[in-house]
Amino acid sequence: MKDEAVKEKIWYSEAKECKFELKEYGQYYVTIFEKNSSETSIQKTPAIYYYGRGQYCNFFKIEEMEMTNNCNLNCHNCGTPTTGYKKGFIDDSTVMSTLSWTRKGQTLNYHRVGEPLLHPKLCTYIQWGVDAGVKPVISTNGVLLTEEMLIRLYNAGLRHLVITLHTKKSLDSFLMCCKWFADNNIEVANFSKRHLKEYDENGNMMFFQGKVLAFSQEEEQGKYVRNNLDSIPSEFRELLQMTPVHTWAGNVEGTKRNLSSDDVINHQKNCYFIKQHVINVRWDGTIVGCCFDFENENELGNIREYTSLNNSLDKYRLCKQCDANWAIKE
Repeated sequence: MKDEAVKEKIWYSEAKECKFELKEYGQYYVTIFEKNSSETSIQKTPAIYYYGRGQYCNFFKIEEMEMTNNCNLNCHNCGTPTTGYKKGFIDDSTVMSTLSWTRKGQTLNYHRVGEPLLHPKLCTYIQWGVDAGVKPVISTNGVLLTEEMLIRLYNAGLRHLVITLHTKKSLDSFLMCCKWFADNNIEVANFSKRHLKEYDENGNMMFFQGKVLAFSQEEEQGKYVRNNLDSIPSEFRELLQMTPVHTWAGNVEGTKRNLSSDDVINHQKNCYFIKQHVINVRWDGTIVGCCFDFENENELGNIREYTSLNNSLDKYRLCKQCDANWAIKE
């Protein structure tokens, strides 16, 4: 599907039916006017039409494709160790089904819950994504990231990589990547700059980051990294980012809470996932809208039934528990 400018077509029909032919691929906004007694409501629904397939459906952006919900670490600030959702690894057909509904040029996270480097076919799936025209992204704890694996990932087309610096091995992997990029004259920019136009036009740019979780100095997790940040060469420090810690919407054991109705409404108003119609594909093909939804509390459907997904992005139960950094705004 090629990218096209967004178009609008407005109609009114007593039967709420509309039949017209769209000649191009692309995102369309369908505006529906409904009159009820003296009031008229307007609903503007993002939608996408796949010309040639004869399919017209609610528009969602697939942002994450979960390789696995298994992990090689047992971090206390993560819900992965205690989730009750079944464990497994994504298979070929689920990856192909997901890629068939992505848009050319978009980024696609090859992670969600779990550690993506545990998947034995990760490099193959990276290549499939590149062939499909997407920009694969990996966020990893770095423990399994050897130089050999880095080279394989890079050769497969990976240009977006984040390492969360949990342990000494994570920090060692971050430094190994920095050195390998420098030794091979690969231009690197902080991952946070990936959306800037002057960087995005450079197809060979490597977007890279070491993410440091902002625990207190007394916290044991990540303590080695925090105590050794000064040892990182100055030319690599711009690739670091301090990230606030949250509870994954109460999925960390013992952190569930119930927010007030006003706070929930504020969260929903500011929620990136709801505002951008973002969805996530789990390893087994089920779809949820929020990447904090460890237990599939708001399951929207399955990637194999993409055209009939349940459009309920404004009704997440997890919003009652969410403490996401970017959702807490006045």
